Amino acid sequence: MIREIGHLLSSRKIGEGLQHEGMLDARVEDKSSGRLVQLYAIDTIQNLLKQGCALKANEYASYHTVMGSGHLDSSYSINEKDELRKDSHIKRPIYSPPEIYFLQPWRKTADAAEQLGAHFLSYEKDKMFGLTVELPSNHALRKAIPYADSLFIGPNVDGSIASDKAMPEELFITDSIGIYAVSKDGRRTAEINTVCFGTSNLENGDEYVVYADEQLNILVLSGRNDSGVYAKILALDTDEAQILLNKDREKTAERNKLIVDNHNT
Repeated sequence: MIREIGHLLSSRKIGEGLQHEGMLDARVEDKSSGRLVQLYAIDTIQNLLKQGCALKANEYASYHTVMGSGHLDSSYSINEKDELRKDSHIKRPIYSPPEIYFLQPWRKTADAAEQLGAHFLSYEKDKMFGLTVELPSNHALRKAIPYADSLFIGPNVDGSIASDKAMPEELFITDSIGIYAVSKDGRRTAEINTVCFGTSNLENGDEYVVYADEQLNILVLSGRNDSGVYAKILALDTDEAQILLNKDREKTAERNKLIVDNHNT
């Protein structure tokens, strides 16, 4: 029922609401044997696609929204004042960041390619909610995800809510930074998640690569410091970005090998 309501919700025209949210992940299996080859990987999206990473056939694969496979036991809605509303037992929104932006287009965003540096993405009304970047016509993602027109970098929530009395009541707190491909009309989305580090449970001082793109020349990191969780955007062609990419590529490859070897034994 909640998913069906989502199909109707729109800030523009009732009935032309959200579509399903898929997932592009790093899982690769051997075509002949079916054995797992890869589960997690860090590299540029262009290289990941060449390695066999693809949009999952299950169009409900994303777990950050009821328009995928997540939060089906939650009760979340947008009220007439365009405010977040939730019951006391619910600790996360049932729509993903780009879907919330589709429903609440008044939220603040900036161009990721033009706004390098750290951005604390927040559900507070007057603060930055997300970063966007349009995909060029020849971008690799347009072939991998046929409806992809842009990227949305937003605040994923995995269960935390504010307990500090100084924070706005019932404010969703960002747990990690999510990367999403979004259709031109904003109605259809796909989460891009190939990583095993930096997706949740970030500790102070943590900083992990979550996306890299040769054609957009950006590296996206998910990090946490005393001020909270942030998205950091670096130019991919800088020495700093290359060092960070190589470090997380090697670390993720090591973890992936352990998981795959254990899975296949």
